[in-house]
Amino acid sequence: MEAIRTMCNNNEQSFEVFYSDLAMFDEFTSRVTEFLTEHPDIVLDILNEVVSARRSHSQGAKRVVLSEFPNYEEVHKDIYVRFRDFAVLESLRDLRSASLGKLIRTQGVV
Repeated sequence: MEAIRTMCNNNEQSFEVFYSDLAMFDEFTSRVTEFLTEHPDIVLDILNEVVSARRSHSQGAKRVVLSEFPNYEEVHKDIYVRFRDFAVLESLRDLRSASLGKLIRTQGVV
C-alpha cells in the first residue's frame, strides 16, 4: 500500500513491487515468482491489465488506488507494475540466448 501512496503522491504511472517480498510468501506465490522469471511477458501483461482495470470485472490495484485517490484516473488512465530487487543477477558479459524472454537483473553501463 505504501508503494501505491508513493506513486500517487509523485503523480507517477507505475508502482514498484519488491521481488523479494513476493518470494517469501507461501508456496503459491513462490510458484508465481518462478513463472514470472520464465514468462515475464505473460505475467506483466496480466498484472498491468488487472492493475489498470481494463476488464470490467477487474478488482486490481487500480480499485485500491481509486479508493485512496478518487481522482487519480484523471492523472493517469493506466497504472503499471514494476519489479525491483529481482533475485537473478547476471553480468552483461554472461548474457546468452537462454536469457532471451526471461526476466533477469543486470548492472553495468549501457
